[in-house]
Amino acid sequence: MVTTNRFIVPQGDALWMSAPSRIRLIERAMRKYCSSSARKRLRIYDRAEGRCVYCGDPLGDDWQIDHLVPRAQGGSDHRENLVASCCRCNAFKLDRTPSQWFARIQVFC
Repeated sequence: MVTTNRFIVPQGDALWMSAPSRIRLIERAMRKYCSSSARKRLRIYDRAEGRCVYCGDPLGDDWQIDHLVPRAQGGSDHRENLVASCCRCNAFKLDRTPSQWFARIQVFC
């Protein structure tokens, strides 16, 4: 067994498959063994390439999902409105949009 991208893939033919075939194999394993919320979380992390979308720092194990348009301002839970952020940025952003948050940061700089 070989671990790739946090998933266990049988060793042998699977390692010599083309990249799209490996991706399909991993997607099947995800559907079978991961909950839908875990799959959503992993996709958000992968879309951010393991970095906070606000400060660009690498995400640790305690990263959080943030709403670009906060739910308090009518934002949805749609995947396009969800991003990966570090705990520090998410705590400072609160219920502001990114433009409101950046404007507030520039006042203090």
